[in-house]
Amino acid sequence: MNIKLGISLCILVITNITGKTLEKISLIPFTQKYDAATFFDTKDESPFFVCRPIFDQVQKKLNTIGYNLSIDHDIHVLDDSTIICSFDIHHTHYKINGKNIEALSRYPQKKILFLWEAEVVLHWNFSRALHSYFDKVYTWKDEIIDGAKYHKFYWPQPLLHMIDDVKHFDDKNFCVLIAGCKKSSHPQELYTERKKIIEFFNSHPDADFHFFGGGSNTQWQWDTTQYPHYKGPVPELFTAQDIYSYPITPGHLNKLMCLKEYKFCICYENSTENGWITEKIFDCFISGCVPVYLGASNISDLIPKECFIDRRNFKNDQELYSFLKSLSQQEYQEYITAIKNYLASDQVLLFSKEYFLYTYIKALELHNYYPLLFNQEEQSIILKAKKWDRYIFPESQ
Repeated sequence: MNIKLGISLCILVITNITGKTLEKISLIPFTQKYDAATFFDTKDESPFFVCRPIFDQVQKKLNTIGYNLSIDHDIHVLDDSTIICSFDIHHTHYKINGKNIEALSRYPQKKILFLWEAEVVLHWNFSRALHSYFDKVYTWKDEIIDGAKYHKFYWPQPLLHMIDDVKHFDDKNFCVLIAGCKKSSHPQELYTERKKIIEFFNSHPDADFHFFGGGSNTQWQWDTTQYPHYKGPVPELFTAQDIYSYPITPGHLNKLMCLKEYKFCICYENSTENGWITEKIFDCFISGCVPVYLGASNISDLIPKECFIDRRNFKNDQELYSFLKSLSQQEYQEYITAIKNYLASDQVLLFSKEYFLYTYIKALELHNYYPLLFNQEEQSIILKAKKWDRYIFPESQ
């Protein structure tokens, strides 16, 4: 037997503990970067896609009811799949005049699309013509949710409590920004605003401001000769104990350990689109760092306004800078207290891993297994989150 064919057959014949072959759910990932090993690798150094620890749990739960998530890149060979689920519309399936995606038409299986990225990053992600190849579309983009074709999901956060060793006000540096050097021509992009505030601090060389970003991708790293406040990729600051204590990837933990050294973080999303709330603001909350937020225009519908400094309230960067510098320790602590209260509330559970697991199982139409998949504590979290979801987006239920 051909060795490669033998390996492929072994991969397909995955069984659960009862000896029964698991039914295959094809998951088409965001990029070619991920395969069956790396997609579920919770210890990978890359900070990209912080939700990997959550999908490790998804896989384990699905295995218990007779299903297996299979990472597939070739949409022409999905005949043996029970369900087909795509995370974003992969550029290799779209860019040949949109023709590659037509291969999905021949499959009678349920086809589900999760739109993770913003339109600023993947403009074709929001093409209604491309959506027509899927039975259901799950998105964070509030204005297109109708409860029929389009359904709501919230970017899940693997961690939703503040770290234990938050630094005292007097022991923190002033301000930080963590982002790669990116650009876009989309009208709702915020890369330009990030660059503007970096250039503002360039004109204040004595300001206690640092910024990091780019990681191992040299294309996204900033020019150190042009930006003296740039400190390179986020340094490795965590300890072995930190890895043990927090169920997140090392790359993500690096970012949290960096943020906790600062009072404020310039927390600008990639886009101002409604509902586009990712890990950026939560990373600040978890680190005990107050975010200066610019992003989703409806942010205060989902996160209390007392938890962040809204950049839209300031005429320019100088006014913002003066405000940050004027905050007393007591005023700063009011933000930290509001963040702690939010993280302890039911409202934050919309972004919990349990609620995403529930949403994903519902998308796969496997909700009949709900009592088997979720223990009492998880079911309680899901019920609390659903109350907030119905209140904010009744059409998404």
